[in-house]
Amino acid sequence: MKSIIVNYDIFSDKLSGDEKVVLISDVHDAFSNKKIKNQLIRDINDLNPHHVSIAGDTMQGNKYGDLKKCNQLSFFLDGLAENQPVVLSLGNHDLVGLTEEGRKNFRNLGDSKKVFPLDNETITLDKFRITGFSTGRKAYDSSYHKSGMINKFYTEDWNQTNIEVLKNSPFFEELVGHAPHPLASEYVQQNAKGIQNFDLYLTGHLHDGYVPRWYTKKHLSSIQDFGVWEMPIERDINGKITFIRPWIYTKVDLCRGLHYVGSNQITFEDGSTINNSENSNGKTIPLVISTGVNRLFGLPSSPEITCIHIHPKEKSLGMIK
Repeated sequence: MKSIIVNYDIFSDKLSGDEKVVLISDVHDAFSNKKIKNQLIRDINDLNPHHVSIAGDTMQGNKYGDLKKCNQLSFFLDGLAENQPVVLSLGNHDLVGLTEEGRKNFRNLGDSKKVFPLDNETITLDKFRITGFSTGRKAYDSSYHKSGMINKFYTEDWNQTNIEVLKNSPFFEELVGHAPHPLASEYVQQNAKGIQNFDLYLTGHLHDGYVPRWYTKKHLSSIQDFGVWEMPIERDINGKITFIRPWIYTKVDLCRGLHYVGSNQITFEDGSTINNSENSNGKTIPLVISTGVNRLFGLPSSPEITCIHIHPKEKSLGMIK
């Protein structure tokens, strides 16, 4: 299955020239498939990014205790790292059944000089400082979502780490996490120490918002009204959609694509936008949500590779229409 390449343009006054960052997420063991693995490596290397960020759910946590599976993942990461550095963080599926031995094996993926597993850690690559954040399992529990407890758990987990990002950092500060919805919440932005000092958030988890592209394009208003966090739909043999878990709808208005924390702008891969805010106060931080490499629940989805083109800020007036 051919990869889908999705491109976004953002701007920063911290970089003197154009840079590219590739995001993939939710691999879910797809690297075990030789065809998919080789396709991803070729397509990503052709993009020639500064680095590749993998935003969690690379495989199940209990599989990090399986050396054969870890070796398969290592071959995939090393194939990517032949051309550029690769960083990866943990997602909710990585954390399921993750033992101390498994966590050690995750860290040992960094034996390669250009592979960096980040478990609440930060590395510096040229003008980039990249942080990988691993929130706990409670921050993914849908039963807590409506009550807002997820944002509280996310904030507590964040504040218990040693992650520190200076407000006036000279580096381009990138956060590679997994769950996007807490990052967009006012609670997290106000209470997670220093989290508003990043220049870019890279995430996944939502798998196309769990709504396929053809449906999203025809029903933008539904996505705008509800937002989609978990799998709320089923399809019959004729393709008809039925919403089956409406209590999991949220008002965060997040699905795949480019968002701006602090402004409400949502941009889809076809360039269409919804919820534009004309009066955005303060700093707005780009939040990119990857559809994911491995499709789930039978939804039609090709492996997605997201390429973020970062331009010097002075170019923005000429490029934005």
